[in-house]
Amino acid sequence: MPAELTKQLAEINAAVVVARTLAHAACAGSPEQFRRILDRSRYCQLVATRMGLPMSRVHILDLASWLSALPQNHEARKHMAEKYAIESLIEAGASSPIESVEGTIMAVVRAYQQAIESSPQAGADGEKLRTQIERLCAGCQTDTTRKAIRYLLRVLRDEAFILGSTPRSARILVVDPEEAVSPVLASFLIERGHEVRVVGDAETALNVLEQEAFELVLCELQMPFLDGIGLCRRLKEKPATASIPFVITTSSKSRNIQRKCLVEGAEDVLTKPVDTELLLLKMKTWLARVKRDESGEPSVAGSLSDVNFSDLVQLVTSAGRTMTIVMARGSEKGELGIANGEVVHAELGALTGEAAFYAFMKWKEGSFRAIRKTPDRRTINAPVMGLLMEGARLADEESAAQT
Repeated sequence: MPAELTKQLAEINAAVVVARTLAHAACAGSPEQFRRILDRSRYCQLVATRMGLPMSRVHILDLASWLSALPQNHEARKHMAEKYAIESLIEAGASSPIESVEGTIMAVVRAYQQAIESSPQAGADGEKLRTQIERLCAGCQTDTTRKAIRYLLRVLRDEAFILGSTPRSARILVVDPEEAVSPVLASFLIERGHEVRVVGDAETALNVLEQEAFELVLCELQMPFLDGIGLCRRLKEKPATASIPFVITTSSKSRNIQRKCLVEGAEDVLTKPVDTELLLLKMKTWLARVKRDESGEPSVAGSLSDVNFSDLVQLVTSAGRTMTIVMARGSEKGELGIANGEVVHAELGALTGEAAFYAFMKWKEGSFRAIRKTPDRRTINAPVMGLLMEGARLADEESAAQT
C-alpha cells in the first residue's frame, strides 16, 4: 500500500476514534441512541464495502456516521466536518439533496432505521421493508439509491442468518403429486424468496435428496408405492437426511393419522388446504433451529457462493461477536477465530496466521460453519480492515501477474 494512502487512512481512523468517543459521551444518558448511531456506522460501512467504495471513502462515511450524533454547533464536529468537507454527508437524508454515493448510502441507512423505529415488525418481511425504504427515499430515487437499498437488504439478510437471529431463504423440497401438476404451494413459497423443487413421488424424492441438499421437506401423505410416512421413516434412518425437518400435508383430519405421522418423526402435520400464513410462521421455527456441531456448540452453516469470505468476516467482526468459523473447500479444511469482533486466528493446512487468512480470501467457493465458540489460539494481531486491505492488495498483484 502506498505510504501516502497509509498515512491518510491512519489520519481518518484517528478522527473516527475521536468521533466515536464524543458520540459515546453525547449519548451517555441514552443507550438506545448510542446503539442507533453504532448500527448506522456499521450498516453504512458494510453497504459501502459491498458497493466497492475505496477504503478511504468507507472510513469517511464511518466518520460522518459518528459525527451525526453530535449537534451541529459542536466544535469538534464543525472542525472535522470542515476539514473533510462532509457536513452535507453528516446530514444526508431522504429529504435532503444527495451529492455522492456516500450520501446515498447514509440516506438509505437512515430510511431503514426510520422504517424499523416506526414499525418494528417491518424487518420480518424483506419486501415490505424494501417498499417502506423506497417510500421514505421517494424524493431521491436514482439507480444508486436502488443499488444501495438492494445491498442493505442483502447485508440484513446475511447478518440475520450468520448471527442466528432469523433464517435466510431456504431450499425446500415439495413431494406431492398434485403440486407436480399444479404447484400452488410451491409458487407461494417461491414468491416469498425460497428456492423450491417439486417432485411427484417418494422414489424421485429419495433420488433428489441423494444429489442435493434441502433444509425442509413438505410431503403429501397419500402417494403411490411409498406414502409420506414411509418416506419420512426412510429419511430419518439415514444420517445425511435425519436432521431435515419433514412436514406432512394431508386432507385427512384424523387425529390417529396425525399422531402416527408425528410418532414416525414428522416435524408437523398440516391440513390441506394449507394455511400459508401459518406455514410461514412455523417455517421460522423449523428453519431457525440452530444446528450443532460435534462438540455440541451452536452453529450455523452456509456457502461462500452466498456470502463471500470478506463479507462474512465483516458481518461477524462489525457486530463484535465471538465465533470460530470452520472453512471447507473440497478436501481442504481450515479455521478462522474471531473474538469480540477481532480476528485473532486463522489456520489452513500448514498455513497459520495472516498467511492462512489471505489464502481464505482467495476462495471463491466452499462452505463455512460459524460456531459460537471462543477461539483457543492467537496467531493474528493485525486489525480487521488492515487484513482485508492487504488481502485485496495481494489478490490484485496476483491477478496482474497472471495477465
